[in-house]
Amino acid sequence: MAPVVRQIQKHIANSATDADSSGTYRIAEINKALELAVAAKIDSLQLKAIAGKSETLNWYFTDQSESYTKDFLQFSELKKDTFYIAMAKRDLGRYYATKGKDTLAYGLLNNAKQLLDNRGKEDQEMYILLLQSDIVERSNDYGMVADLNVDVLKLNKKNNNRYYYASANNNLGIADKSMHNYRKAIENFEKAADSTDEPEDRWIIKNNIGLSYTYLGDYAKARPIFESVIQKTTVDATKARAYDNLGFMYYKAGDAKSLEYYKKGYEIRSNNPMLASDRIVSELHLSDYYKKSNPELARQYATTAYDRATKMRRIDDRLEALKRLTALSSGVAVKSYSLQFQELNDSISRVRQSKKNTFAQIKYEYKDTQEENLRRKASEAQKTAQLAKAETQKLGLAILILIGGSVIFFVFRRMREKNRIEKLLESYKTETRIAKKVHDELANDVFNAMTFAEIKDLSDAENKEILLESLDKIYTGSRNISRENSTIDTGTLYPEQLKEVIKGYKSERVNVMSSGMDQINWDEVDPTKKIVVYRVLQELLVNMKKHSKSSLVVVRFQLDANRIQIDYSDNGVGIDKNKLALKNGLQNVETRIKSISGTYTFDSVPNKGFKVSFSFPK
Repeated sequence: MAPVVRQIQKHIANSATDADSSGTYRIAEINKALELAVAAKIDSLQLKAIAGKSETLNWYFTDQSESYTKDFLQFSELKKDTFYIAMAKRDLGRYYATKGKDTLAYGLLNNAKQLLDNRGKEDQEMYILLLQSDIVERSNDYGMVADLNVDVLKLNKKNNNRYYYASANNNLGIADKSMHNYRKAIENFEKAADSTDEPEDRWIIKNNIGLSYTYLGDYAKARPIFESVIQKTTVDATKARAYDNLGFMYYKAGDAKSLEYYKKGYEIRSNNPMLASDRIVSELHLSDYYKKSNPELARQYATTAYDRATKMRRIDDRLEALKRLTALSSGVAVKSYSLQFQELNDSISRVRQSKKNTFAQIKYEYKDTQEENLRRKASEAQKTAQLAKAETQKLGLAILILIGGSVIFFVFRRMREKNRIEKLLESYKTETRIAKKVHDELANDVFNAMTFAEIKDLSDAENKEILLESLDKIYTGSRNISRENSTIDTGTLYPEQLKEVIKGYKSERVNVMSSGMDQINWDEVDPTKKIVVYRVLQELLVNMKKHSKSSLVVVRFQLDANRIQIDYSDNGVGIDKNKLALKNGLQNVETRIKSISGTYTFDSVPNKGFKVSFSFPK
């Protein structure tokens, strides 16, 4: 790897540090990376740095982000890079969501996800779905909130990311709580609390669990939860919410202790300017507490809550305050507050219903586009097949001669290029293996096709179709041999290339899954070892396809200290342990692993699958 590339990647990594919460250090590092990438004229790293700066601006310098992210989108479109086009649209969507432009934001996010479909970018897709969920929640469309977060959990089955699992379950809990499905809400909240790695996030979720028990009237379970959160959290917002929730629990139970805890929560919120919006909730609760014992004081709290909610543009809190003011007033004031409530409620209901309709339409159009793409691909495949059948006899014979004459030369040339880089197996063994493969898999097909062309009347449509099917089989065979012996890019594109070779063995019959690959910094791994990993997995997958009759294959990558461990397993017919040493493919695997000072174990039982684990120093 060139020194400048290492420098750029180092600055990009530094820009993601948690050391500077203000973002100043982050933006300085990403600017250094971008400057070096532009000077070196490395488009891929330039795009990566621009994407990092766009995201940093989005998080820490929001007012500067819109213009820059639009330039990022334009540059990505110029380079025709689908992934970064999606990232730019995601960042723009997030920006517009913070500005309250929900419809525009949701559409951009949906378009970004559509661009990422089936590209192996599940983490990015899940993040976009969570952003969409936050937008939809503001419109009180909890049914769609649930749908979006179920989609997150489906995508997460492959990556098993704890953060996304916790976030999705917490959102499902919020949706269920809002729809009064409190027991289901508790179930989802508990899944979220058990899986989060952040203690403070856990106390936020515990607050939600306690509140759900409160709504169920199960105060015996709610009280210790709130008390535990108050004792353990170090965050003012969470502690104040726990005090307020505990006060609400006592209020629901008809216990005068509620005032003590309401006031504690209100005091924390009043002393912290960042909690002004939460202060509204405390004022509404205090208004409820005093409505019978001191109506004038209750009206004062409701009025203060209404004024603060109006200033902060919090529509739902304004409505709640107007409800209380209507109940606490008399005469002309009652009519005035009632009319304000009705007008505001009607207005926000129309806006939210309009947004719900728009979100639903976008979702429908997205699914319709997916179906249309599938129909278009099927139509294109059918046209291609029809064109192939319409080939003339001359074209068919020409293709036959070309393939028959060039396959062996092409494969051996690729083999020589590979050996110049790899140098792991003696060239004689490799040549023998490839020659045998060509002889066994292609030579007979080429001879049979040529014989068929000589003795059959190719003007007959049926004979012509048989010949074309033979040609297609020969072409597929030669392409597979070529792919198995092609050169390997050990640079920055290596992870994507490795993913592609693994995914290439997935079919309708066999599901091939991998996990943990992105946790390894492949730029730090020796190129020779990258080649060995690629070839070993390729050998195992080829053997699986030929012999194992598997329906499921799992490849798992782990980084343990300074060693990389890779576990392969399938649910195929397996191999008798006493006969493992007789398998040529496994001998090749052993030789390769030993060449990089690696260790390995094979485990197999007939009809119970086959497992290989190997590790090597990074």
